[in-house]
Amino acid sequence: MRTHFTNKQIKVNNWINEIGFQTEMEKVFGKYCVDIYIPELNWVIELDGFGHWAKKDEKRDNYLYSEFKISYIIHLTDYNKLTKGVLEQIIKMAVERKYGKGEIEKGNSTNKG
Repeated sequence: MRTHFTNKQIKVNNWINEIGFQTEMEKVFGKYCVDIYIPELNWVIELDGFGHWAKKDEKRDNYLYSEFKISYIIHLTDYNKLTKGVLEQIIKMAVERKYGKGEIEKGNSTNKG
């Protein structure tokens, strides 16, 4: 686990909070630590920069899904083009894909995943 957060992690975390979801940074799940966790949705956001490898990430993701019943993991890779609006669209599309269109509104804890 990091003793400090990266600037990108802080920025993305703040955007998620502004969109309407509470978060936890550097959340530990068993033997893994994730960048950002959204408890209301039971989702993980991973900022896949240096040090992320497909096979290792797949192993971690499978562990999180099976052992901790994480509902969804979003991997963000292209930080240079990422804005709050783009992130909001990514979350909205992921919510609609997982729960159906109109099933959950941002920040609405009545429909957890």
